[in-house]
Amino acid sequence: MGNSQPDGLRFTEHPRIALAANTFAEVPVIVQYENTPLIRVIRDPQGAYMPEILVCHSDGTPLATVVGTSISTARDRDRAAITVSSTDGMTICTVAGRTAFQMRRDDAATLKVQAELYTPDGSLVSVDKSPRISVRQGAGATAEDWGTTRVGNVFHGRQIGILLMQDGTIAYGVGPATYDQ
Repeated sequence: MGNSQPDGLRFTEHPRIALAANTFAEVPVIVQYENTPLIRVIRDPQGAYMPEILVCHSDGTPLATVVGTSISTARDRDRAAITVSSTDGMTICTVAGRTAFQMRRDDAATLKVQAELYTPDGSLVSVDKSPRISVRQGAGATAEDWGTTRVGNVFHGRQIGILLMQDGTIAYGVGPATYDQ
């Protein structure tokens, strides 16, 4: 399978993403909330695959997109609140001191991801190595576990790994994979 470049998050082949007690192989959108991809795998101009994660403020305002270990599309005033660091094979992104996501290269072709990401409507989506996916809608709201739990599955060649809808609906392995890059 693929190997990495120096930053550890570049893959020569589409990586397998381990998230929420499942594995997603050749799935371009790993987590999507409504119509907004939160975690994707993109292909750069040199042909390497890298994770791309949307980082929003708690009010839903998009702050930046993190591609691999680089912060992009952030306004200068927002960039100071976001840090991405890599140590001991772990890449961690923090926003104003709060961990937004962690990624660890498990082997040559697998990336383990844990995330707490705000969505454009201000909901907080939490996904990690457990099968639990929780969503807190609005400030001060209680986190709810959504949908049925899937454990130990490999979703291969699907367009979306986990699709979350505002009404609490969750779907795994949605649609055939298509790549726009």
